[in-house]
Amino acid sequence: LLLLPATAQAGVKMTFTPSQNTVAITQTQDLTVFIPGVGAKNVKLQVCDANGANCVTGGNATLGMLAEIGRDANNNPLVRYTAPAALPASTLCQVVDTGCRLKLKAKLKGSTKKAFATVTLTAPGVTSSPTGGGNGNSRGPARSADGRFLAFESAATNLPVPGGDTNGA
Repeated sequence: LLLLPATAQAGVKMTFTPSQNTVAITQTQDLTVFIPGVGAKNVKLQVCDANGANCVTGGNATLGMLAEIGRDANNNPLVRYTAPAALPASTLCQVVDTGCRLKLKAKLKGSTKKAFATVTLTAPGVTSSPTGGGNGNSRGPARSADGRFLAFESAATNLPVPGGDTNGA
């Protein structure tokens, strides 16, 4: 670990570690908010949509919760993201192959510095095909009200059929 004087670190960017996370619903992910320099490192923590907008300070039951759980040896905040009990609606969360994507945001209080981390939420039973997916396009994804199921139209001819279902859905 190389420590530089605060003046030399002024141009260093504030970051989340890890910056890319995959978290199953109801599970947790611990992260560090690296803030260059010394002194007070107080941050405002938010959970946001996939574009980093529509942020909720501390999160909520729909998007998941983000809270400080301690400090590292350099006074950087250690934070924990707790995923929600179900996948959020697609209006709040960008639908991706295995679930949906949100952004976590830390903003240094009294500064314009901020950092983002991406979190991809997954749900049990939502899996990719081990052979690389269907052989045709899919469209019109719709998530059930409780966030446990995803339905879609597909032109693929190689998707599992009743009796050959690989994920029990």
